[in-house]
Order: sequence, then structure tokens, then C-alpha cells
Amino acid sequence: MAPTRPEPPRPSAGFPDPYECLPALDALRALPPGELDALVTRWAENRGLGSVRRADRVLRPATYWAFFGEPPLGLPALVRVHQRRNRLQAHHVEAFLGYLALAGCDYGVLITAGACAAEALSLSRERRLPRVRVISGPEWVRDLARWRAGVRRVMRPALVLGPLPDEGPEPVPCRPR
Repeated sequence: MAPTRPEPPRPSAGFPDPYECLPALDALRALPPGELDALVTRWAENRGLGSVRRADRVLRPATYWAFFGEPPLGLPALVRVHQRRNRLQAHHVEAFLGYLALAGCDYGVLITAGACAAEALSLSRERRLPRVRVISGPEWVRDLARWRAGVRRVMRPALVLGPLPDEGPEPVPCRPR
């Protein structure tokens, strides 16, 4: 029997604070490769992806294989994480589309620790195959927090990257800039 995924908590009413993600984003940008691997694996498994592993030896941007369902019958997908402060541009999406085509993969998730340019988002929406879902840094941090996959709220309004209460000592909260 396959393990069941926890249901995410309901979103709170009101608009999100744009500065609440800054401490977690700074921590994501500085995360070493081994810890990033563990974070991406936990996030992907909570989202229903399995068999997560590194796709190549290039450290940045990190690229991972994952499967929707169980291999060999599952659908392969690639997840790429850019640990960058600058906005993700259309040429980053084009490069990832080329990587997907070379790998023979029809689905991909492109994550950045920064913002996304409008051209990058529109390019990812225009393409039918391979399909790419682009996730901005604040969106990913909120998703990590929602699924309890390595980010948690320690004080209002900051979200921090760190162990969950049952996983070790308390992280040191950072002040938004």
C-alpha cells in the first residue's frame, strides 16, 4: 500500500506579506548540494513524485529525475532548481526545454529562488510538449511551508528554512530586510 500524503492546511484569509519569504529565500540560495537534495526530495514526495534522484553531476543548477507513479509505469519528470537572486529569464526556460528534449522527457518543473520574468512565464505556458511548470521563489517557499517540507513560520511575518520541531533544534529567525 502506497503511503498517503498529508493534506496541506487551508490558506489563511488575506493577502500574503511580500517580505515573509525573504529569510527562507536567502537560506535556499546558500543551501549546500546535499541539503538541497534532501529538501527537493521531501518536497517532491509530498507532491506525489517518487524515485527522486540527481540527473547529472552539475551542482548548479541542480536537476533531478522524479516519477509520477511507480517506475517503470510512472511518467518521468525533471525538476531543476536555480538558487539565484536574479529573475528567471526566458533563456533559462529555453535551456530547460532543450534539456527536457535531450532527455526525452515530456514534463518538467523549473524552480527559482528569485522572481520570474513575464517572458519566462509566458514561454512556459505556450509550450505544449515538453510541458514546463515554472515556480518562483516565494511561491516555492509557501508551498514548502504548506506541505511542511522544510520551511515553517517561526514568527510573524517570517518564514525560515530549517528543521521541523520534531527534527532538531530551533532555527534562528532572520529579520526581513
